[in-house]
Amino acid sequence: MVEIELEKNTQQTAANGQPSAISQQQTAISKVEYIPVYRYIYRGANGKSVYTTVPVAAFENGEMQAVQSMPEATRAAMKGSANVIRKNLSQHGAVERKVSAKEISLQSAEKK
Repeated sequence: MVEIELEKNTQQTAANGQPSAISQQQTAISKVEYIPVYRYIYRGANGKSVYTTVPVAAFENGEMQAVQSMPEATRAAMKGSANVIRKNLSQHGAVERKVSAKEISLQSAEKK
């Protein structure tokens, strides 16, 4: 997943570089970060499969275990997948945005 921050700038210059009464708005990308996510499938209380996408940073160290339990084997597979993603993206200068368990808890509380 990619998080992109856009910034809108208003410029008031003419083509010749002189100040102008006509303003131009330009939108530019000001920040780009990737968020490693993992598709987690588990059985719900009704026995049916539940498909979720979880941010790796919040789940890889067990921070979210009390909120959403994840078997150790699944967490190990998630970490392996995340390591491959991180290695590939870091070779190209990509920056990771680490989503915290606290951040997820705050967003869940806001939805209620």
